[in-house]
Order: sequence, then structure tokens, then C-alpha cells
Amino acid sequence: MTSRPRKVGTEEESRIVLWFQEHGWPYAKRIAQKGRKDEGDVVLSERIPVVVESKAVKAWKPSTWIKELEEEVKNAEAKWGFLIIKRVRSTDVGEYYVLLPLKYLNPILKLLYGDTLKPYKRTNSRVIRRRSSVR
Repeated sequence: MTSRPRKVGTEEESRIVLWFQEHGWPYAKRIAQKGRKDEGDVVLSERIPVVVESKAVKAWKPSTWIKELEEEVKNAEAKWGFLIIKRVRSTDVGEYYVLLPLKYLNPILKLLYGDTLKPYKRTNSRVIRRRSSVR
């Protein structure tokens, strides 16, 4: 017999896989747990070195989850990973939260926008001067 938390986790993972499949990742699937050598919950494709870990809990424990994610990234020999956290009272996966360390986000942003990097130029030159509180 399956425990309630495991059943909820399985349902959420299946919902996440379906969402990815409907949004351009046809090879997304759930993966089997491997005990201490766990490699996450979902893969986007066997050829994409990314760990996807899902959480469907009420109590947030981000530091614990990130530590778990880091282990799974190492176990899977992946480049990076992220957590998908179920939004309370929602079954719309597109509205769930994503959590990842900044070290994983930075290379993604560089891939997406690296060619368009330009120095920051202030577009609004309006300066608000502080009034002196001493009279």
C-alpha cells in the first residue's frame, strides 16, 4: 500500500511531466527513485543533463531542498537542476514556483542574452534631491 505523501508526490510528478510534454518537451518523464543515489523526479529528455525535483508540501524548507538538489545533480552527473514547488490550492503547474541556486541561473541567462549584452545606460535621468533635515 502506498503512503499518502508518496501518492501526492507521484500525482504531482505526473502532472508536471504532462505540463512539460504539452509545452514543448515531448520526452519528459518521471524517473525511478534510487534511494541514496536519487537523481531527481523528472527528466526533460535522456539527453538533457538537468535534474528536476518536485515538492508538494505546505512547509517551506528551501535550504534543505537545495542541499537535496545538489546531491541529485551530482548523482545524475548533470550540469544543473531546479525545484518545482506546488503552489498551495493550485493544480495549474504553470503557476507553480521554481527555485534554483543563482549559480545555475547565471549560465542560462548568458545563453539566452549573452549576445545582447550592452553597458547599462540609465534611461530616466531625473534626479530626486534630498532635502536637508537641518535648517
